[in-house]
Amino acid sequence: LGRESNGDGNTAEKQSEDAKEFLRIWLQNIRTFADGAPIIFVGTKIDKLEEYNDPEALLEVLLDVNDQIMDIAEKIYKDVPWSLCTQWSPDGSNLEPEDLIFFPANSKYRSSSGEVYGTVIKLRRQVVEIFKKDKKANEEVPAAWAKVCDDLIAKNQEIFTFEAIKEECRKHKIENENVVRSMLEKYHELGLAMYFDEDGLNDHIVWQPQHLIDLVKKLIFDRRLHRRARIQLAGEHRGKMKTYLDTGVIHEGVLRHLWQQIPKDDAEDSKSTANGLEGKKKLYEFGRNMLQRFLILFKIGGTEKYLVPSMMKRIKAKNDEKIHEAVGKFFLRFTQRPHSYYNMLIGKIASELSSDNTERTKQLRGGATAPFKLEKHPFKLEEQVFDLGR
Repeated sequence: LGRESNGDGNTAEKQSEDAKEFLRIWLQNIRTFADGAPIIFVGTKIDKLEEYNDPEALLEVLLDVNDQIMDIAEKIYKDVPWSLCTQWSPDGSNLEPEDLIFFPANSKYRSSSGEVYGTVIKLRRQVVEIFKKDKKANEEVPAAWAKVCDDLIAKNQEIFTFEAIKEECRKHKIENENVVRSMLEKYHELGLAMYFDEDGLNDHIVWQPQHLIDLVKKLIFDRRLHRRARIQLAGEHRGKMKTYLDTGVIHEGVLRHLWQQIPKDDAEDSKSTANGLEGKKKLYEFGRNMLQRFLILFKIGGTEKYLVPSMMKRIKAKNDEKIHEAVGKFFLRFTQRPHSYYNMLIGKIASELSSDNTERTKQLRGGATAPFKLEKHPFKLEEQVFDLGR
């Protein structure tokens, strides 16, 4: 937004537009999935701006950035829950301080002792203030829970089994399983871990999100850049991988192969490896179930296949009429929702259409209005959007 590029004008303009789109997507996602959450805008690397050594020019650029952020945010939020960076002015200048809706930070700006100061200190204080106001964050918990948390952090693992967590709890005299689950739910509320007390998910606890990120990266990628490499990686599943790249429908065998979390069923059959094999199977199933829980992966009923809406090919058309004329295709437009919202809606529709819920399937496939709900947001599908058998 601050025109960091030293290249030609077109490059700088494109970078600015990309930055705006990136900000727009993040705000749409926050509003959709974490409505009411406090927002702090941080502008890093202000020392990279051409105007950095000219206080007046720097302030002018940052005020322009401030207006751009506000313009984007106010189109998504009626009342933006932002945090102000009050009384800011370029370091060492005599300019009148301004209130900004973002924190312009140079993280390399340090004192002779190595301590950061200036805007970064203001940012830290703001984070602390927000944290102090959060009721969940300030609830008292047993000291033993904090000790278990410290022990788990020290292990530096991405994921734990529930049994492993119970074992750690026993070291601190926490024996009751219900208490262990309550502790994990509190960790989840605070963002320390990811735990769902649901069938298929409650046997594992994600301690570092990198575990899930790695699974998603192998499943969702830019087909233009990675098509050939992914087909080669699929090995004996090349044909099914091509189908996945063309349709967004992935076979269980390909999914298992991509994640490489369990060997082939006939790879090892000795008793000495039975526990390890079973553990890998459970870990694979947990990852698959977790992505279904996050509406990234959708089961197609009665098959060993899953739909990944993010990998469905996009249809570009100049006007709505061309889309409506296309057989078996339909058009949806969200002005204030992220594209991921569209992906989840399509996935849920497809999953329900392939389910055994006959009445619901007829309702969705019929021409009459069909009520539909995605998370807490209701929709009504007023046209036949899927052809029978597709």
